[in-house]
Order: sequence, then structure tokens, then C-alpha cells
Amino acid sequence: MIGTNKKDAQETVDAILADMSAAAQNGKAFPHVPDSPNADLVESLVRSRQPDLVTYSGWEAIDRHERSLGQPSGRPRVKLTRIEEMLRIAADENP
Repeated sequence: MIGTNKKDAQETVDAILADMSAAAQNGKAFPHVPDSPNADLVESLVRSRQPDLVTYSGWEAIDRHERSLGQPSGRPRVKLTRIEEMLRIAADENP
């Protein structure tokens, strides 16, 4: 399931970027691109609406933690099962 969701998300992003590239090549403005993009403002807005936001670096922290749990027993990983624990580990990687 998760692997499928990641693949679907990547396909969606690729399609958006292709649309933006095609618009730019045809001299068209892409309506959803601000004149002065600011990733910090976007993240701030999302965090105001979703305080438990898990960023990519937070996901990487969870991934590292799960891999480290599996390593002693020769497993690829030991999946975390409690959301609270995942959020705590992810938050360690976020401002």
C-alpha cells in the first residue's frame, strides 16, 4: 500500500512538472506558480492547518529508526506501529 501511494504521488508530481514545462515551452504562464515562491511560507501555512505535518526529513528519520531497529536481527527494518512514536521521531528532524 505505502509503496503504491509513493509511486502514485511521484506520477502525479511528474505530470504536474510536465504540464509546467510544456506551458513554459509554449510561452504560456502557468497560473499556479507565484512570482516569488517561498517554501517557508507554504510550510508555515500547512503547519498552521496540520500541526503534525511530517516532512520528508521527518520521514527519513522514521526510515532510519526502523532500519536501525531491524539491523541487530538481520531484518531490513522493524516497522513502527504507534502513530505517536512515529510523530515523535519525525519531529526530532523538524524545526
